[in-house]
Amino acid sequence: MAAPQNTIALVYDYDQTLSPRYMQDDVVFPEFGIDPAQFWAKCNTLVHDHKWDGELAYMKCLLDYLGMDNVTNARLTQLGAGLRFFPGLPELFDALPKAALRPEHEVAGIKLEHYIISSGLKALLDGSRLQPFVKAMFGCEFGEDAEGRISLTVPLAARWLLRGVELRPSESRADAWDSRFITLAFEVLPKR
Repeated sequence: MAAPQNTIALVYDYDQTLSPRYMQDDVVFPEFGIDPAQFWAKCNTLVHDHKWDGELAYMKCLLDYLGMDNVTNARLTQLGAGLRFFPGLPELFDALPKAALRPEHEVAGIKLEHYIISSGLKALLDGSRLQPFVKAMFGCEFGEDAEGRISLTVPLAARWLLRGVELRPSESRADAWDSRFITLAFEVLPKR
């Protein structure tokens, strides 16, 4: 028999979901004097002309701009404190479980957890006021070189969240389909 599922996971994007702005517009571009129009034009050239993946193009362009300033992940985490959110955040993360779950849910062991999955920088999220309210945050991450400066690494080991819909012929009607939303979370660990 399968173990009971008693956790409700609410998964959010960051940019234009929890914040009306993109995270780099809030803190990275102003801090390092990056012109957003030039930055995105460079990213789009990599994607359209050179067939780069969008997130890797974004990370490479950030690295190109920030590399001159010897930026570290620790510095990006500090900048995360300046991220701005929609009104009511981060307080909503604490208030929502209290408003949504009744005593009988607590007795049954049902809990609500918040997660953020972003194509933005995880280091910025780690330094934000949202961090204490969420179970985990996932985003783009830079590696660091021997001097602690950010570098672009693409590890094979990672955490993944796959979302999809299971679609199958209906058992009750020959002309219909049944569907079920499926989320699969897993982690690929490095080879030992």
